[in-house]
Amino acid sequence: MTVEEAVKRPVQLIESGPAAGVVAATGLARLLGLRRVISLDMGGTTAKAATVVDYEVQLTTEYEVGGEVHYGRVVKGSGYPVRYSFIDLSEVSALSTPLS
Repeated sequence: MTVEEAVKRPVQLIESGPAAGVVAATGLARLLGLRRVISLDMGGTTAKAATVVDYEVQLTTEYEVGGEVHYGRVVKGSGYPVRYSFIDLSEVSALSTPLS
């Protein structure tokens, strides 16, 4: 994406980092002949998973940005709804505090 495109459609930058990993996983799946793949992108604060089926990235048209987090999971309905075509990413998390 060029800077000019990002200025015109900044919504496309949402989750662009983890989305790039899914696109790479799709290419690797095609090279290896794997029709069903789970992609995992682990960053410094979160991990995101996505699926690739028959060499196609799975998409969604609804996403939530900036939601409240409870025990590492985003609380549905607490963020800003965005309707656009996105790669369907699921946040994978674990408790950040030890259990007593």
